[in-house]
Amino acid sequence: MFLKRKKSFWWQINYFLENRYLGYFLIFLICFLVFLYLQKESVFADPDAFYHLKISELISQKGMLLNFKWLPYTILNNYFTDHHFLYHLILAPLVSIFPFSGLKIATILLSSSLITIIYWFLRKRGVKYAFFFSLLLLFINPFLFRINLVKANSLSLIFLILGINCLLENKKWPLFVLSFLYVWSYGGWQLLPFISGIYCLIYFLNYRHKKIENFLSEVIGRFLKPIKNKSRWNLFFYSLIGCILGVIINPYFPKNLVFYWTQFVEIGVINYQKILNVGQEWYPYAYDSLLAGTGLIILILILGILFYFLYFKKNRIEDHLFLFLSVFFFVATLKSRRYVEYFIPFALIFSALKLSQVISFLNFKKYLISFYRKKRILFIIILIYFSITIPINLYLGFSGTRGQLLSGYDYKMFAQAMNWLKENTVKDEIIIHSSWDEFPMLFYYNDYNQYMAGLDPTFFYKADQEKYNLWSDFTQVKSKKSNKFIIHELKARYVLVSVGHDNLRRELEKDENFQKVYLDKYAAIYKWIGQN
Repeated sequence: MFLKRKKSFWWQINYFLENRYLGYFLIFLICFLVFLYLQKESVFADPDAFYHLKISELISQKGMLLNFKWLPYTILNNYFTDHHFLYHLILAPLVSIFPFSGLKIATILLSSSLITIIYWFLRKRGVKYAFFFSLLLLFINPFLFRINLVKANSLSLIFLILGINCLLENKKWPLFVLSFLYVWSYGGWQLLPFISGIYCLIYFLNYRHKKIENFLSEVIGRFLKPIKNKSRWNLFFYSLIGCILGVIINPYFPKNLVFYWTQFVEIGVINYQKILNVGQEWYPYAYDSLLAGTGLIILILILGILFYFLYFKKNRIEDHLFLFLSVFFFVATLKSRRYVEYFIPFALIFSALKLSQVISFLNFKKYLISFYRKKRILFIIILIYFSITIPINLYLGFSGTRGQLLSGYDYKMFAQAMNWLKENTVKDEIIIHSSWDEFPMLFYYNDYNQYMAGLDPTFFYKADQEKYNLWSDFTQVKSKKSNKFIIHELKARYVLVSVGHDNLRRELEKDENFQKVYLDKYAAIYKWIGQN
């Protein structure tokens, strides 16, 4: 009887990972379990989670939300656009049954799907060890933290990865459909036509460069004709038109034009962080913090760039594209930390493409053996160094992310205070609150009242600077005007002060025109009892 030789352990592992369906299943399962562990506590790391939860619940109960009355002093009162509508639609089925846990499960599913799609993309590009490259994302702290927030970050990246795949495979109509749906899913939809334009420019320059190299051997007529036939500028127009139609064929049109201008230009590009106290994601990282969180990916990126220039003639369109995107979003991250969620996956994809390419055309195993024989001591030192530092960095990245996610907002933080306001105020009465970022939690537990500011202070500031300054100076105890004047101008009787705003609380305590009517460990509520 003929006995087959038993396959080696590493052969079996490689076979398992290279199997199309088993690889996808395993990477999704690993990501799901990791994210489930990170999300198991009853806290949200970002207050916006409460807003997305509330909007999704309202959609499941009443359908699409066309008006937004809860922030009457902001531009959202007249120009509200649910720029995450499809994201909220995805959340709606789960949150309608299990509000808080359903929201976390939806986040886990989207984040796991994102890394699985990155793995799929790398495999389509023929990247060796795509499985391990993809799993590396689980240990990069800033990226891991950002995709575990209850935001549309993962969904946005899924659209971009699928869109880039359409560009590389010259699929016009799928790109058009993706662009249209992207507008309905995410406020930063401008990224897809931007990337499409960059891709088309790189494609044109790359093709023209190759033709120039052979210019002397070709007649001018044959040189020009292929450029016309091979041009892919139509991909840019398919993406651009898809986005334009997504804006126009939209229940919020034409109000969404004002909203997108404020959201993308005034908040995203100009950003009034020197004037307003905007969200932390709009401020840059401290350099030591950025290097600590992204050091491993930057090291891999530098290695990829080295091979990019060493073997320049072997570079493909996707190599040029992802190098540009890596550098572009790294520079953007230096301005605002929120762009790190784009920089890290694009840098990893670029590095994976280049390292895999080098491994393919170099006998890497033979080179390592040769290096080991010639410089054995140096080889062992390097091996020991990376064997110690890489696991430590991976552990610190993972544990750091868990610590960040735990230091968030408890599910029930303002529940009792908002119930008190519902029972003791008239409908649509405006509540002054101590900070704009409290709004999502207040709104979730109480859509009976209206509020001063929320989602971003720019919406309030651009709508009515005078009222914004009154509210801001009052809550930060910087006003030179009397409390009586401010209360009259803001047309409010109740002030909610959350824990941590001690200066405002002391100011109200000593003002005889205010009476403390509610107190718990999270908030105090003061009522104006003076004469208007």
